[in-house]
Amino acid sequence: MKYYCKNTHFYDFLTCHIPFFSGMRNVSLSSADAFVLVFSLADAASWEEVSRLRDMVLEVKTGSGGGSGGGGGDTESATPEAVVPMVVVGNKCDLEPDVDVPRDSLEAIVTFDWENGYVESSAKERRNINKIFKELLQQAKSRYG
Repeated sequence: MKYYCKNTHFYDFLTCHIPFFSGMRNVSLSSADAFVLVFSLADAASWEEVSRLRDMVLEVKTGSGGGSGGGGGDTESATPEAVVPMVVVGNKCDLEPDVDVPRDSLEAIVTFDWENGYVESSAKERRNINKIFKELLQQAKSRYG
């Protein structure tokens, strides 16, 4: 099975040291077809940032807010056509987790409240890397398929 992507763009909103203008960010987000949002299981601040980025993506793609950080998102107000494939990845599962990261409820928040895919991975150990993209392709297939 082959998958072709017309436009593929990768943006690192967390570590980009150049100021990212909101207009450019909105154009980039609105032209993307799918999203992989990665946070560190060893850093609670990165979980909050992923929650904020998810809300930003939903706002740009649906024209409505995505909800508050950490707890939920309001995808019910979005039309089915506007909801985009998204996988949230908890990276660094090989490290000691941050006690402030709600690890026991992360998967439930992402899969049930946000209705997105969730995968825990370790880039260092190459654990579940393929699973991330399989989940994203499954979502894209059901969305665009």
